[in-house]
Amino acid sequence: MDRSAFQLSDSSTNRFDKRRSDSNPPNTHFAHDVGTTLMRVLLDVHPWIHCGPEGMVIKPILEIRHRTPSLHVNSSTESGIPPDLLDWATAQYIRQIAEGMGPPARILCYKRPEVLLYMEYLARIFLDSQFVVMLRDGRAVAVSNERWGSHTLPYLYDTLHRWMRENLQIISACQRVGPKRCIIIRYELLVLNPERELRALT
Repeated sequence: MDRSAFQLSDSSTNRFDKRRSDSNPPNTHFAHDVGTTLMRVLLDVHPWIHCGPEGMVIKPILEIRHRTPSLHVNSSTESGIPPDLLDWATAQYIRQIAEGMGPPARILCYKRPEVLLYMEYLARIFLDSQFVVMLRDGRAVAVSNERWGSHTLPYLYDTLHRWMRENLQIISACQRVGPKRCIIIRYELLVLNPERELRALT
């Protein structure tokens, strides 16, 4: 895994280059449910990588940026705040949080499964980012999540339905981002042969 800098889209980079840090910030990787804790622990062993505990403050910012009404975006543009500036500010916020969560590292790993719902946007504002999608058997996911709700069959059905819907969305986004930047790893295979599966990330 080579060191590479955070970069935004060409339009953002050119216009707001003066506001960026002079240093080359490290790459950022994202991981998805379920089995992300195991992946985080394995990645964090590598001397080049810092993969800290699950953060809670990046997804709300992505939600705000994603749900900003067109009317507000147009109004902001007229006020001198174009969409590429909003994207630049979002990227800077994410980068500062990821860097501040632990010691300096060549590669930063951010573990928050739900951020992959915004994978295509993240791929656009971080041109050198990579994404790891952890895919686990939905039945195991439903059973392991029982402690968060009722142990009834309707609950298990709802959990499986949500698992299928979200995974289909994320897998489709992964395919659009492309195999060079998005990798799908089966949790069960990672448990059986971690070294072989981790080599897929290099």
